[in-house]
Amino acid sequence: MWNASGPDLGDSAHRREAALLLLTFIFLCLVGLGLTLANAARVQDWAAFPGRFWHLVLLPVWAVGAWLLHREINRIAPGRDPYLLPIALLLTGWGVMMIWRLEPAFGIRQTLWFSLSCLLILGLFRLDPKLRWLRDYRYLWMALALTLLGLTLIFGTNPLGGEPRLWLGCCGVYFQPSEPLRFFLVAFLASYLAERLRLDNASSGKLHWKDFLPLVLVWGVSILLLVVQRDLGTGMIFLALLALLLYLAIDSWQVLLVSGVLAVGGGVLSYFLFDIVQIRVQAWLNPWLEPSGASYQIVQSVISIASGSVVGRGPGLGSPGFVPASHTDFIFSAIVEEFGFAGGIGLLTLFAILISRGLRAASKQRDVFSRFLAAGLTMALGIQAIFIIGGVMRALPLVGITLPFVSYGGSSLLTSFAVLAILLLLSQTGGVAEQPRIRALDSIQLGFSLAWFSLAFVLAWWTIYRAPTLTARTDNPRRSLDSRFVERGMIVDRNGIVLARSVGEPGSYQRDYPYAEAAPVTGFDSVIFGQSGIERSMDGVLRGLERGSLIENTLHRLVVGHPPEGENVQLTIDVDLQALAMDALAGRAGAAVLLEAHSGELYVIASQPSYDPNELEQLWTELIDDETAPLFNRATQGLYQPGLTMAPFVFAQGKAQGELPLDLPVSELTRAVDVNGETLTCSLAPVDSLDNTLEDALRYGCPKPIQQAALALGWEPMLTMAASFGFTQPVDIFLNTASPTLVAAEQTAGSLAQFAVGQGDLRVSPAQMARAFGGLFAGDERAPLQLVRAVDEDDQGWVLQEREGYRVPALASGVTAPLEEVYAAGETQLYDLRAQALSGSEGQLLGWYLGALDREDALWVVVVVLEGDQPYVAEGIGRKILGAVPTDLSP
Repeated sequence: MWNASGPDLGDSAHRREAALLLLTFIFLCLVGLGLTLANAARVQDWAAFPGRFWHLVLLPVWAVGAWLLHREINRIAPGRDPYLLPIALLLTGWGVMMIWRLEPAFGIRQTLWFSLSCLLILGLFRLDPKLRWLRDYRYLWMALALTLLGLTLIFGTNPLGGEPRLWLGCCGVYFQPSEPLRFFLVAFLASYLAERLRLDNASSGKLHWKDFLPLVLVWGVSILLLVVQRDLGTGMIFLALLALLLYLAIDSWQVLLVSGVLAVGGGVLSYFLFDIVQIRVQAWLNPWLEPSGASYQIVQSVISIASGSVVGRGPGLGSPGFVPASHTDFIFSAIVEEFGFAGGIGLLTLFAILISRGLRAASKQRDVFSRFLAAGLTMALGIQAIFIIGGVMRALPLVGITLPFVSYGGSSLLTSFAVLAILLLLSQTGGVAEQPRIRALDSIQLGFSLAWFSLAFVLAWWTIYRAPTLTARTDNPRRSLDSRFVERGMIVDRNGIVLARSVGEPGSYQRDYPYAEAAPVTGFDSVIFGQSGIERSMDGVLRGLERGSLIENTLHRLVVGHPPEGENVQLTIDVDLQALAMDALAGRAGAAVLLEAHSGELYVIASQPSYDPNELEQLWTELIDDETAPLFNRATQGLYQPGLTMAPFVFAQGKAQGELPLDLPVSELTRAVDVNGETLTCSLAPVDSLDNTLEDALRYGCPKPIQQAALALGWEPMLTMAASFGFTQPVDIFLNTASPTLVAAEQTAGSLAQFAVGQGDLRVSPAQMARAFGGLFAGDERAPLQLVRAVDEDDQGWVLQEREGYRVPALASGVTAPLEEVYAAGETQLYDLRAQALSGSEGQLLGWYLGALDREDALWVVVVVLEGDQPYVAEGIGRKILGAVPTDLSP
């Protein structure tokens, strides 16, 4: 065959196609080289080279296949579109390389399927180039395809076992009939519509409704078989194909409207009929409700995409295997993780060009059948790509189909190459006069363009805007996996004693915690269960993500696949005091906090029951099922009724307003108050007399006079007090902390009375209470709470961290002095109180102890709360902690 315009057109297509194929081969060689170097790069040791190399088998196979196809198509159709073959082979080669990288066993198979696909094209080139074999025998081909699909109802199987059984197979070779069915359905529709248009144009000039009956019948049988198989994704593609081909045939937007209504109606019906549809729709609408359950696959998919960021983690250096079925339905997320936004946009661009060139080939056809066939096959590829790419990016519900040319699957690849062969033949332009523009094709092209731009926007959303949030999620296993290949920074206490470190060799690093008593602070770092505590909040520093510039970190990740060596973090915690507090709390449920109020530095954050981070993976199930919640940090996350610890704060607010002198006479000192059917009494046994004053009520922790004082002040001062002492402010110390809880209740006298004795809607954490109690006695020297003291930066050594967070305002000396008089413990500069509370509607007793030890240059504040224990027990623990503070210890 030779075109009428001479050899120039063929030579031009030949040279352009050859150049593009060469560039494609170079790209695949670079990818193959990257995969070969990946293992050595991960562990930064050439002894691990070459690691994997069997994927390189693809390169000569691909080169031979490309050369044969290029040579044959140059002979058969010298004027073909020079972009179709290079794009298809680039997509296929890229896909097979990724399959080798993800599942080597499937990589071998896909390489063989690629070889067979090349042979299929060569065989199709030998058939009638006018495709009469496809047009004239449409009923035969369609009957054969439907028969094969019907056989899956009886002999269907699943290569992985279980459901759905969409394949026919034997001896380890499987074939999915729905793939060729799509090819033959398009051929049937194109042939039938072309014939009816030719006949009807000779008479009335338009299609009659009866003309659609055979077409709808064949399409309906196909859909029915797919519905029985629950292959609803392919069914949606078939509906879209029918709608677009009818629109192309009659150029009526009503066809698209009716099809849209049918699609919505069918989708709603399928939602109520099929569990799998319900699961996928719910996972699409809100995957974050069950990120470890039904939505696991889509959540891990978007995390994988986000992990790729702009330029990706590098070939072989990502972790796309965390996404189930990453070599089939979810191969797009695997590509984006390792090639980034740039790679994802490149793949979308390839599909956009491929579809555009296919529609261009359709628009050049004078023969109606050829036009419909080229357009239908092109649209089938485009719709399939849009559905699956949109699904893995959560732009659309998942449909469970392959990505043409790219995903693993012999049936899919053979069908895609058959489509490619037809498009190559139909793109031959030699001797074909320019055809008038077809409005329907222009509209379809515009629709596809909008779809590609929309997918590009969604890709940018996940890889750029949402990437920091998604990659920081605790259910992103890549964070902990990095720690196996690069030494994570140490966590040390204020004296440099190691609390957490990495032990082992690159590729097998594990986290070690020498002091399990520090678990409420350090938390844990686990590949399986994520992170908590400082391991989570300082993850970026510990992993080295904040070391160097963004460009340096990006280049480092591209070269070795993980961030640089982590930086060490120093805490304000004193591990000796921490261990003592944890031991004192052992066997009880409660928490203790020790801080130096002038500096805000936290020396103890203890919570019991607790756990040993070194045994986390062995005991995880027991820890999760344990009703005492050992993984819960009661010191920062626990919210408790403050009870009669509120007394000094109520007094401080009243004293600041000049309305509550210590010698204010009070009545009913020993009278108990009702709390949800339980009684709240004085914390200490008082001596009731006619001369009792407010000072007695404060000293003995008696609730009734405190209620009376609050009622005299009113609601507004009480709310001001709660805000001023930080009870409504979060504790910002790089740990998971409970959100402040002050429910807006009706401001009645009854609710105010309960609020004043800490039995209302206000609930506080021990850390909040320590900050507030320190504010009573710290004078003008006070600072926000601090847990992270310094970071060991390479070029600067230990760099002290700025203190951030809420600072309790200073109190006037006229307020502090009376409090020191009331709460003086009879020992040098020790002010303390013990108080009780009743926990919520259960009426569980809470024992509180608040102590402040004033030494020359330090004010040590301890808070202890015990669940189900008396205040005097909490007092014993609190005094033990204060007594253990060395006299020479200072911030």
